Amino acid sequence: GHFHSMSFSPHGKTLAVGVSSAIQFWRTTTGNLLRTIDGPHGETTYSVDFSPDGTTLASGGTSGGIMLWDAVNFTHLRTFSTASGVWRIEFSHSGSLLVFIEISGSARLLDETNGEELHKLVKTGSYSLQTTSIAPDSRMIMIGGRFVDKSMGNFDVWDTSAFGPLCTLEKRAIGNVQCAALLSPNML
Repeated sequence: GHFHSMSFSPHGKTLAVGVSSAIQFWRTTTGNLLRTIDGPHGETTYSVDFSPDGTTLASGGTSGGIMLWDAVNFTHLRTFSTASGVWRIEFSHSGSLLVFIEISGSARLLDETNGEELHKLVKTGSYSLQTTSIAPDSRMIMIGGRFVDKSMGNFDVWDTSAFGPLCTLEKRAIGNVQCAALLSPNML
């Protein structure tokens, strides 16, 4: 199968993998497959992310919205509807927020407890959104991607208290590779 996303649990003993249309849970200390959940998002599971306390896994893919899973018993907890499939998803470090990118190209911020949309993050350029990162204190969110010709990319940094852009990192050559963004604890 095709691997699309991986996430370690905070204790490092479990690895969740979005592989083709499934979610797999692996025990890292033994290499044993613990559970496979087939087809929760239709054709492809694009993104998985553990909550900071390791009790919940969020997943997204070509269909089915955002699904939350009990990461201990591997059971479905709830689903939040989305306008289109989900390309990327990430918990905030507090575990109370989810930021995700829809396949349609919009980025949204949700309250993890009830699925309420808190804000739609609007990109400043004509690039394809592909990645997100939330600062450790949850005060900033970075969304970014590359232009259609794959030659350059943009990253927009958002302030979560005012829901406004702080800055844009423009036109950085990123080539024909999947890009990822990480915010350090001391950024900005």
